[in-house]
Amino acid sequence: MLLTNFAGMRWWQISLLIAAAFLFTLFLTLFGSAASQYSDFKTAKQQNKETHIIGKWVDKQKAFYDPEKDQFFFYVQDTTGYKQLVRYDDPKPPNLELATKVVLIGKYEGDTFVASRILQKCPSKYKEQSTQPQ
Repeated sequence: MLLTNFAGMRWWQISLLIAAAFLFTLFLTLFGSAASQYSDFKTAKQQNKETHIIGKWVDKQKAFYDPEKDQFFFYVQDTTGYKQLVRYDDPKPPNLELATKVVLIGKYEGDTFVASRILQKCPSKYKEQSTQPQ
């Protein structure tokens, strides 16, 4: 059935079908590989591309902000337990110290992970109320 349909098609219809298939494949190749993935620090350093890393802010007393360069430096421990110095080219995000977890989006520059974005997971401000009568 499919072959008989191709036999009845004109050359421009077949060319259009091939071009559409090519463009679809090209789109998937370009944008499928550009999507960032979750990783850990060691894997991210080997891949040398933008990635998402889940972790928690540790050694908070070692964090510092350089106002001349507008850079915030701090340590994050990923889910494997590896601790890494992180540079964020902006001031410290508000309420970062309240975050239970952070998601860093960025990539390595040398031995430093440079975060282009920081997403915070903070504890809920709405606590479950006790429903027991008093």
